[in-house]
Amino acid sequence: MISVPVCPLTAKQFTSDEVTLSRREVDIPSLEDSLLSMCVKCAGGVVVSFNGRLVTRFNLVESFDASLEAIPLHDDSLFHIVLSSVCM
Repeated sequence: MISVPVCPLTAKQFTSDEVTLSRREVDIPSLEDSLLSMCVKCAGGVVVSFNGRLVTRFNLVESFDASLEAIPLHDDSLFHIVLSSVCM
């Protein structure tokens, strides 16, 4: 597993029709047997992509678009990205 420093996002309030894009760059020495673990806490919907590929979504229905509001709040979400499945 890759050890990546914690990169907290600044807490901000947004209305339901705003979108926030946050990008992080990490150095990954090798994609073999690599796993990137992330924990997300949000007050709204979250879509996570890695190298342009959708890897997960939280608080959003399956067929989401920019006009939809998030479903009810939830606790922190821990997920893993198997890097060999999203990197070329």
